[in-house]
Amino acid sequence: MISPATFASTEANHLANPQLTALPSDNAITLARSVPAHHEAEPDLHTVVFDLNILLDVADLLGPPFTWDKFRDAAARHSQAPVPNRADSRVDSLRAVALTTTGRFAGPELLEVWTSDHIADLLVLKARQPRDGAIAETRGLGWSP
Repeated sequence: MISPATFASTEANHLANPQLTALPSDNAITLARSVPAHHEAEPDLHTVVFDLNILLDVADLLGPPFTWDKFRDAAARHSQAPVPNRADSRVDSLRAVALTTTGRFAGPELLEVWTSDHIADLLVLKARQPRDGAIAETRGLGWSP
């Protein structure tokens, strides 16, 4: 878990974690924290960093190749599914990512999604690893390059 103190502000976060990269909210794949507003009139900023397993759930649910059109279609198709979705927890992961694409947390409060090269590289590695690996660390989604 990432403590709120670690993510005290966007500027401090970027300086402390240069490996993290801000993504446009509609292209986001990636614990939420609230940053005090610089001024009372400004909305709070919330940041999300998705665990790799959330991203793998979404990839597994959609199947290869990933496209934003497939993502939006699946999000719409599963929008009325129960929460939590006991039949398929991957749907909960899809909804979590889908909720971040607006760039809004609640009302005027802003939302940013962050990821890192490490998360992106590991996501590609796990997507390409065969499903029948000998141990959990060598099992993936079986997608072709």
